[in-house]
Amino acid sequence: MLQVYTIFGMIIVLVLIIIWVLYSNIEIEMDIKRVGQDDEINVFICALNGLLKYHTKIPFVDLFDGENGFIKAKIEKNIGSWNNETKIQERKERFNTNEIKLILKRIKKLHRVYWHTIKYIYQKIIINKVIWKTSVGTDDAAYTAILVGMLWGVKSNLIMLLKNNLILKDAIIDVNPNYNAPKLVTTFNCIVNIKIGYIIIAGIKFLLIKFRGGEKIERASN
Repeated sequence: MLQVYTIFGMIIVLVLIIIWVLYSNIEIEMDIKRVGQDDEINVFICALNGLLKYHTKIPFVDLFDGENGFIKAKIEKNIGSWNNETKIQERKERFNTNEIKLILKRIKKLHRVYWHTIKYIYQKIIINKVIWKTSVGTDDAAYTAILVGMLWGVKSNLIMLLKNNLILKDAIIDVNPNYNAPKLVTTFNCIVNIKIGYIIIAGIKFLLIKFRGGEKIERASN
């Protein structure tokens, strides 16, 4: 009888763990900074309430290489748990512009084939906050004022686009003119959440489309 209670208790614990995992959020934070010549992108991924963490850093300063039409990037990857983080990989990638075009073409085709599943993910994403601040200046005060106005328009339209298509809880945008000297400083921070259960459902939808001939549709369009 004791074994029955033990097995029953283990099943209950397992079910509770599965429910907890399915309802847990994956938090993705993107932080972009441009200050003078020091530019970089940081992407932080946190899952299971901080049990799993992942960090990738891509310095903008290494993104563009004018030699032979190549784009290069030094990518650092870190993975950890709780408050510990360990670097697992640091590598340099070089991409030919033709390779970039092929990648974009591939993404476009995948977007067309799996559009309904991608739309499902869009509807489940929650953007907790967007903070986008910019300080800009030129040698001419009139040009600076025009540039500031254009940036306000671009930022406002992009925020409205996000609000109309996604769940956006909070957005802070700011543009400060600098009339004293040429200057461009911008910081962008965005935090999004999506439940693991929704990701699993989306994965099942992807597989169903693939087994029903999604890849054939893609190849037929070539």
